[in-house]
Amino acid sequence: MYCAALFFYTDQMFLFLVIV
Repeated sequence: MYCAALFFYTDQMFLFLVIV
């Protein structure tokens, strides 16, 4: 569960960096 949440958070950050 924790790993999944961490992966989701990292994915969000990656998308944010791509947009910016």
